[in-house]
Amino acid sequence: MALKIGFSTVLSILVLASQAFGTSVRTLNLPELVRGADRVFYGTCLGVDTARDAGTGLVISQYRFQVHEALKGVNVGEIIQFRQVAAGGVGISIPGIPAYIKGQKILLFLYPDSRLGLTSPVGLAQGTFQRSRPVGSSVGFKNPLNNSNLLAGLSSDDAADAGLSEADLARLAPNEPIPLGFFRDLVIRVDEMQRRGEVSIR
Repeated sequence: MALKIGFSTVLSILVLASQAFGTSVRTLNLPELVRGADRVFYGTCLGVDTARDAGTGLVISQYRFQVHEALKGVNVGEIIQFRQVAAGGVGISIPGIPAYIKGQKILLFLYPDSRLGLTSPVGLAQGTFQRSRPVGSSVGFKNPLNNSNLLAGLSSDDAADAGLSEADLARLAPNEPIPLGFFRDLVIRVDEMQRRGEVSIR
């Protein structure tokens, strides 16, 4: 039996897909990642269930994560769940959408849930940070772009308006992993500046 999906649902799916395609090609800097995120956390994947959604016909992965470090919109120790279009799913496919496995530890910037209850990392790969331990350095975090996007398009004035000091900018150099405590402080500071309306992202 063919699934019947309302026009508004189809429109929502297409909007979700078009947004994802856009973020897969547009470079987002740190203030833009923070602004786009509803939840930012470092945590462990506790499990994943993947199935076809009866309402939309999309293949959806539902993830459960335990939060170890809360950067925005969550609390330490909280168990959060979120749903996204499955990587390699049948039907609508979003190039570059990540998948997570049970036991994986990762730092994520997640968009707010759509009307369909779906989300994805902000900027897709740009909003996913894996643990990294270079020789002679402490554990930090890098995304698949080696953090090269974090200062993209930011002038000195823009960075200052976002709450980033010269010392912060030096520590956000491409290829350098970001220590978790420093990452948390940056996200909290940038988010507070944005909430006060003191930052203008062009």
